[in-house]
Amino acid sequence: MHTRSRSKACLLGTWLVVWFLFWPPIFLSADQPVVEIGIIAAQSGKAHDYGQAAIQGAQLAVDEVNRLGGVMNHRLQLVIFDNRSTALYAKQAAKKAAYRHVAGVVGAVWSTHSLAVAPVMQAHHIPMISPGSTAPEVTQTGNYIFRTCYTDDFQGKLMADFAYHSTHYRRAAILTNISETYSKILAHFFAANFISNGGEVVFDKGYKGSATDFRDILLPIKSLRPEVIFIPGYSQDSGLIIKQARKLGIKAVFMGGDAWETAVADFAGKSLEGSYFSTFWHPSVPYRRSRKFMALFKSSYGEGEISAYVPMAYDAIWLFADAIRRAKSIDPEMIRQALAATHDFQGATGNYTFDTDGNPINKGASILKFNNGQWTFYRAFEPQ
Repeated sequence: MHTRSRSKACLLGTWLVVWFLFWPPIFLSADQPVVEIGIIAAQSGKAHDYGQAAIQGAQLAVDEVNRLGGVMNHRLQLVIFDNRSTALYAKQAAKKAAYRHVAGVVGAVWSTHSLAVAPVMQAHHIPMISPGSTAPEVTQTGNYIFRTCYTDDFQGKLMADFAYHSTHYRRAAILTNISETYSKILAHFFAANFISNGGEVVFDKGYKGSATDFRDILLPIKSLRPEVIFIPGYSQDSGLIIKQARKLGIKAVFMGGDAWETAVADFAGKSLEGSYFSTFWHPSVPYRRSRKFMALFKSSYGEGEISAYVPMAYDAIWLFADAIRRAKSIDPEMIRQALAATHDFQGATGNYTFDTDGNPINKGASILKFNNGQWTFYRAFEPQ
């Protein structure tokens, strides 16, 4: 055997030994008992795309866990509860999940929905991991609530610092979707940090999430001439605002948060040129498990853009599987304890160690820029 071949064989052998030590294989039969993990996500309504991304990621991880032998001699089974893109139905979905006695819940994605789900999960002592709710209040609900994403205090500071220090803007306008908790909180943290840096917020107004005409708030902005306009909305409302702003001759650079998703381009089109937004994950991040995740995604769903909410939900399922393995139990309380004790778990979107509030410590972010008609990776940031 050549030296290179021997080296590869040794590396493979070492990896297999580590895998079998920490995740021993169990060959499952068709009638193997199941442990149900619920996912509360939108299958209808304006949050549909976000919900479908989370469902894709969760199912991808469930299938992978089962191929590798499951957990505690059980197969994982994903049970989907549609929140219909509203807080009311999110709460109803949470009650259905609790009535079904699922071992854990992934979701919801939007903060407004998770704030309705979290109290139900806490009251029924069922651990919950949100793959995208960045409002700090979500995990403050109680000790059964976790998340795989960063929080808006970090994201708001990140984008304010980026606007002031990296792109050197001094005059900002802020447009807030007052129908969504996420948008209001992120706008607050951006404004506070931008002003703290020495910048000036020359305009700060809200709009309803159902609106489609934004001329009444855009016309005053034009005369104020801000250098940057921060819109912490979702893809549709943010995209429509940007498109109308450009038609009115507003030349400021636009910035947004994770909820823009790359789908904001579907609504703003070429008007996005030169815009930036922060997100949880990008294929360019240097995480070993991210490459494995992308290969799995392509084999299951084909080529194409991957929403950041896919790997976030993928990581949530794997965190549950890892917690069950370490707890040696499918009891929700034991799973919760193991989740809280998670330390340096390697996920597709980074390493996980939870703080006392159920938030991942030192969760980084990526900033993307819309350049020549497409989103490009601009820079990765880590909490300081």
